[in-house]
Amino acid sequence: MPADELVLFTGATGHVGFATLRSLIDHGYTVRAVVRNDAKAELVRKQPTLKAKPGQLTFVTIPDFTVPGSFESAVRGVTYIVHVASPIPDSVGADDDFELSLVKPAVQGTLNVLSAAKKTDTVKRVVITSSVVATVPVPLLLGQQSTEVFGPEYRGPAIPAPYNNMAIVAYIASKVAALTAAEDFVKTEKPDFDVIHIHPSYVEGRDDLTTTVAGFQSGTNKLIVDLVTGTKSADPRTSTAVHVEDVALAHVKALNLSVPGNQSFLLNTGGFEWNDAVGIAKELFPQAFEKGLLSDEGSCATSNGCLIDATTTATVLGLKVRGFREMVQSVVGHYVEVLEKEKSSSL
Repeated sequence: MPADELVLFTGATGHVGFATLRSLIDHGYTVRAVVRNDAKAELVRKQPTLKAKPGQLTFVTIPDFTVPGSFESAVRGVTYIVHVASPIPDSVGADDDFELSLVKPAVQGTLNVLSAAKKTDTVKRVVITSSVVATVPVPLLLGQQSTEVFGPEYRGPAIPAPYNNMAIVAYIASKVAALTAAEDFVKTEKPDFDVIHIHPSYVEGRDDLTTTVAGFQSGTNKLIVDLVTGTKSADPRTSTAVHVEDVALAHVKALNLSVPGNQSFLLNTGGFEWNDAVGIAKELFPQAFEKGLLSDEGSCATSNGCLIDATTTATVLGLKVRGFREMVQSVVGHYVEVLEKEKSSSL
């Protein structure tokens, strides 16, 4: 039973992380969440959508995931590890050393988790959040056309520093490097546990930790919010996205040991047009447009040149992902809710 199986969890204060934590709790798992400080634990603890029973959720503090041995105490007695935490481009400044702020923490944090797990005799599986950018050539995600189909077995090439002096390039490099490091660890160390990697595309859906309109200007929900608030994008975007609740559920389903380990699962909904977000939002939230809270002037061309085969996500993991309409409903509904709350509080 899940309640008897302790999950060590990282990344609880992120978009994907909080949704995954909530899904684990809702599915009855007992969770030991790793946070960097007490303030982050309190931020998670006070969320009304988190319905943890007494004793179901505890916290352990690890200020720096890159310190060797940092997870060795935290892994004691755990059955599973779900490692979501990894730095994202929005968390660093333009003048930061991207190697130190993005790449090293992603790689070393992952290796520290795996090394600590290997020193126990209780861990059965580690589930790691990767990204589609580690399994699909980046130019295709940026709009380049191709007829080649990419499945979960594809691995992107290593990207060397200085990453074109761009945080997003360093982020992609961090995901490629962390995936390579984890798979090399399994091959060379041959641990008693196995590892599953989850590779979402653009993650869309309500982020319970976003409580201000300004908060929508970072993260991938911005892609939909921009479209319904009048922003015109000059660059095409590939038709790849996935609902955050599906990403969360994929992590939970990956804990089922009947699912073979040491493999990857791609999470993606394709075949949509980004500009459809405006029409969907007008249908679902007509009053928000009438009030001027939303605009139908936004636009973004869609590229359909990135072909992703996520068949095994349905056939092996047993997950049928939601469509683009549900993503728009979730993101825009949350945005309107927060915007109206801010406007009413300013009166």
